[in-house]
Amino acid sequence: MTIPHFLDDVAVPFDDTTLSGLVDVETGGVGIISTLRTMLVTTLGWSEPSADLFKTPLDSASRFMDILCTRISASTLELRLRNQSATTICTRRITIDTSPGGRVFIHASIYGLVIESLRTTSEIFQAHVLDVSSDLKSEVTIYVTGSGHLTTGGANDGSGDHMGDLFMVENASVVFRRRLRRDVDLLSTTIVAPMTSQREFVFKPCLVGTLAVGGAQRWAGRMYHVFRHIYFTAGTGIITKPSIDTNVNPKFRTLGYAADDFGFLKMCVRIS
Repeated sequence: MTIPHFLDDVAVPFDDTTLSGLVDVETGGVGIISTLRTMLVTTLGWSEPSADLFKTPLDSASRFMDILCTRISASTLELRLRNQSATTICTRRITIDTSPGGRVFIHASIYGLVIESLRTTSEIFQAHVLDVSSDLKSEVTIYVTGSGHLTTGGANDGSGDHMGDLFMVENASVVFRRRLRRDVDLLSTTIVAPMTSQREFVFKPCLVGTLAVGGAQRWAGRMYHVFRHIYFTAGTGIITKPSIDTNVNPKFRTLGYAADDFGFLKMCVRIS
């Protein structure tokens, strides 16, 4: 079986790490930004065109996104996401617990970034260049999406509580929308969960929806190395092991997003 492109770790390398005991989001070359620099630039081949601005490698159609990281205070990190046209998709913030010290999980690939501040309620920033196969990359101009837990004023406005809460360009304007919609009848009395006949849980790619000109709903693409799965099989940080191929048995880590609208699906990112 051919491994889907969005799960191909040779074509799309990834990495992850967990930071512990953080008393500052960034100070003296220690913190989230310094860790991102090592992970993104040194390990995964992103670039840093200017200080703390990280840019994904160009894909075969010269598509990319960039993320500007700004220390607002010891507890607060701001992240601005832009697409290839320098359009700001979103500027959002996350905070850490500085006392006794924060824990932060980071997952990154050459086309994606997820930062999860492991507070009592997780605060998550995510950004993605989407896999648009089997469409031609050169024909798709809307492919960058992302979100974060807090506004630039530090308020939780509900635009980053769920895994599908995403900002994206629609008809030339940036629009917030819940974009990861269910594609299985979870409310049916006969289908109690997305499972196979052998009671194996089904892992679904994170297909991001958008609106085309005229209001027609379209799929924009898939997040690289990200799945949706049943929330009650794994809480925050729990490792799941879906099978991708005969010789590929990866591990995915569940993120601390609230379950989706129907209370079933959670997001998990690949860690091996």
